[in-house]
Amino acid sequence: MQLPRKGFSLIELMVVIAIIAILSALALPIYKRFICHAQAQEAINALKETRSSWAGYRSAYEFNKFSNSFSDAEEIEGSLGIELPSRNWTYGATNITADVVTLHVQAQGTHLKSCLLTPPLEFDYVITYHPLGGGSTDRAITFSIQNSTMSGYVRNTN
Repeated sequence: MQLPRKGFSLIELMVVIAIIAILSALALPIYKRFICHAQAQEAINALKETRSSWAGYRSAYEFNKFSNSFSDAEEIEGSLGIELPSRNWTYGATNITADVVTLHVQAQGTHLKSCLLTPPLEFDYVITYHPLGGGSTDRAITFSIQNSTMSGYVRNTN
């Protein structure tokens, strides 16, 4: 009389381990891309949240009446009354014309994945004020992303 089997055979165990290894090999690169994309979106989401602040700043000050550039995130935050995530990002703004401001954003820091740092992810966030047309004196504000160095993570929207 044969005793009932307890446990798994070596072949069954090796098949399960092989299946887990294949699934891990497929999932790990997707996970890494997801993490890099999420980290890249950190700065973009913060900049999207500043849209109403830019509109208020525009109505309070004409662009051609203030200094031609913000040197860093602190000046941008102080002028607009906002908070930008600066642990992983550097910001600089230049007033190109009276109606266009370009924020240059660059990835930096030890908390970012290497996919965003080699070469560093950089892009321009452009805020443009333009007439609505039809003889109206009202102006619209538009936002776009330009000159992205890594379109896989940050796409141009112009």
